[in-house]
Amino acid sequence: MLQKRVWRVTFLSLLACVLAACSTGAGTPSKTHTSTPTAVVTPTPAVPGGTVLFQANWSHGLSGWSGTQGWTVAQGQQEIEVNSSGSATLAIPYKPVVSNYAIEIRLQVVRLLQDHGGNFVFAATKQKGKDGYQAGVLDLKKPGPFGSHPQAQATIDPNGDMPQGCCLPIDYEPGYDWHTYRLEVQDNEVRLLVDGTEIAHADSNGTDTLSNGPLTLNSTLALLRISSLRILAL
Repeated sequence: MLQKRVWRVTFLSLLACVLAACSTGAGTPSKTHTSTPTAVVTPTPAVPGGTVLFQANWSHGLSGWSGTQGWTVAQGQQEIEVNSSGSATLAIPYKPVVSNYAIEIRLQVVRLLQDHGGNFVFAATKQKGKDGYQAGVLDLKKPGPFGSHPQAQATIDPNGDMPQGCCLPIDYEPGYDWHTYRLEVQDNEVRLLVDGTEIAHADSNGTDTLSNGPLTLNSTLALLRISSLRILAL
């Protein structure tokens, strides 16, 4: 009898231990939290200032260029020239991928076709949300007693977006030497420099940035020669 009681107590003790162990691991199973992956947006890398984005190559002629009526390849296919008895437009076959950029052109006025009235103007077409611009040299004159000089000027398209009193023309005489003309487009401003010196500028009250193209060079009543053209990031 005693032995039977001892066995029962032992059995109950073992059962209690088993139930205790089960109760420790029982209950509401813990939830496994999984985090939703966050999409990583990689920003477009900035183009370092001074990077050459485009450089003209006329070794194979004007293939790929548009609006080339009047323009021809000259000097062993290293230069182009235009004899614009009326007007001629050269469209640059590249549109900058950045908002701030510079256009550098090595240009020479070879001769004028009339006593006065010639010009060459760089331009960017107005776009939606971006004003256009024009910058260049106007009313080129042959040497003589005219009492006036050619003028350099930069303007915004449309003109109504320019601040009052902005962008007046100044006297500038390019002569017949080679010069490096550089347009710098920075945010809402365009500057025209010749051999490193600013001769004209314009800024817009209408848009925060100016157009990045299409880009053109327009010539009237002049024989021009261009030895190089490139576009750089600012």
